[in-house]
Amino acid sequence: MNNSTKNIFKSFKPGQDSYEIPSLMPARVVNKKTIGELKTELVEVPVPKIGHDEALVAVMSSGVNYNTIWTARGEPVNTFDFLKRLSFSSNSESTHNLDYHIPGSDASGFIVKLGSKDTKWKVGQEIVANCNWHRNDDVEVFNDSMISSEQKIWGYETNFGSLAAFCVVKIHQLMPKPKHLSWAESASYGLVLSTAYRMLLSDNGLRIRSGDNVLIWGGAGGLGLSAIQLCNIVGANPIPVVSDDEKGNFLLSNFMVDGFINRKKENLNFWEKGKHNPLAWKKLSMILKKQFKGHVDVVFEHPGRDTMAASIYILRKGGKVVTCAATSGYDISYDHRYLWMDSKSIIGCHFANPYESLKANSLVVEKKIRPFVSSVFEFKDADKALKKFEKNKGFGKVVINVLANSTEDKFSSLNCFGEMSG
Repeated sequence: MNNSTKNIFKSFKPGQDSYEIPSLMPARVVNKKTIGELKTELVEVPVPKIGHDEALVAVMSSGVNYNTIWTARGEPVNTFDFLKRLSFSSNSESTHNLDYHIPGSDASGFIVKLGSKDTKWKVGQEIVANCNWHRNDDVEVFNDSMISSEQKIWGYETNFGSLAAFCVVKIHQLMPKPKHLSWAESASYGLVLSTAYRMLLSDNGLRIRSGDNVLIWGGAGGLGLSAIQLCNIVGANPIPVVSDDEKGNFLLSNFMVDGFINRKKENLNFWEKGKHNPLAWKKLSMILKKQFKGHVDVVFEHPGRDTMAASIYILRKGGKVVTCAATSGYDISYDHRYLWMDSKSIIGCHFANPYESLKANSLVVEKKIRPFVSSVFEFKDADKALKKFEKNKGFGKVVINVLANSTEDKFSSLNCFGEMSG
């Protein structure tokens, strides 16, 4: 980055009435030529223009989610196929279909430019962004934007995500930043909490009730921690499944859980030699009866292939699986007898609409939900953050500081950008 651009960024602070926008910005991009590897490239790219219903946001911190891993890997779907199919957009000034993709679906920062003055938002306001991208002129959004044919996940199915000095969001994606949280904490929870909210507290998902026993896979991850706290709010009983005792003990110390299941310690291997292992399903069922009084009303499901068959098996009659992802694989099979003969159900959820996202965010603003960050990486070390996230080390969320400083969580002098190409 040249010195003149650095000086412009140094003058940026939240709360200003206007900002001098440079022509170029640093970004971590996935390139068409390098897709398939778990890495990004640090380059300078043009600052994107915004449409009438969009905002340009200075990104302080960016949360890591599985869709950034999928973007870099180019699987299960190539992100550039999404961008190509996005043949039209309400942004008439810019195109998403480029040779590079800026990923990132969680952001904290402040508004530096608005496409329209006809909005309650102001330049300089501190915000967090939810990742539900849709066109405002699509009438389906007035029912539920998540079932709109135009709905996309920002920073995955669209370009100009949060791994850059500036990101582009629809105005309806903007939400107030919790004043008591750091930039890194504020960037950590949006995608996972909003998703968990729709799954467990919305009529569009499965509205859990007081006293429900809820089995939660990945209990110490971002989704799991969100689900546990939502259970606590309504008086349901969370039953977290984790991969080691350290994560389980962390939950016992910080949350209202009666115990946990260490899947590795219990040798809960649901697949053997490429086939289902029903003995592991039965073992999990026995553990639940012994430690958690038996029946499970709801399973909070997101691993997919590795766990879905077990999730269906251990449910009580009439119980429900609510699922939002398939991080271990989407080619799922299970014993259908345990679903139809016991009147069980599977409910699919995909992120959340703007109203659900705002309600979830309000729980953080009101200090009813606490986000947990396991580690914060500088912008130049973004690939290290992706690798740590993929290896499932630690609890809570992994965050990358973009314009924020990791040690003080204040505005950076841009020393974190390191050497860039392009």
